[in-house]
Amino acid sequence: MSRANRAQEETPLDPTEEMDAYLRQCVKINPEDMQEEFVRIPADLAYWNAKYAQALREHLISKLDRDVLKANLEPMMRQELAAAGAKITEAVVKAAIESNEAMVEAERRCVEAEVAKNEVFGYLDAIRSKKEMLISLGAHLRAEMEGDPLIREQARSRRVMAGED
Repeated sequence: MSRANRAQEETPLDPTEEMDAYLRQCVKINPEDMQEEFVRIPADLAYWNAKYAQALREHLISKLDRDVLKANLEPMMRQELAAAGAKITEAVVKAAIESNEAMVEAERRCVEAEVAKNEVFGYLDAIRSKKEMLISLGAHLRAEMEGDPLIREQARSRRVMAGED
């Protein structure tokens, strides 16, 4: 095994850096190769839509897990409070549930999942903006080409050769 291969195996890739680099590549417009930009935008949209769906799924699952935990903790907290001889009110039960370590951790996972979902939504929004810019740029380029006498003549020649004129 070469030294370069060993170094590559020993150095783990940072998925965040890799994702950021890919995002920059996705949102960048190469004016030298507009055709490639028009071709790649559907794949970029599909990729980031899938990433958003995955982040949304994680967020919704974390909320579901939190809600199930909360439902399971309520009778347990009522029992513990009754066993301790405490006065059982809704506020006391709610405070006991919210201060439970497992509940705090479940809330934290919900927050992290929501932040991740919103982050990917921002990426998706950037790709959608690129799509809109490409549509506008394509229309502008077509309008410019229609005004160019050389391009108009080339288009007329193609129509004549095709028998359309």
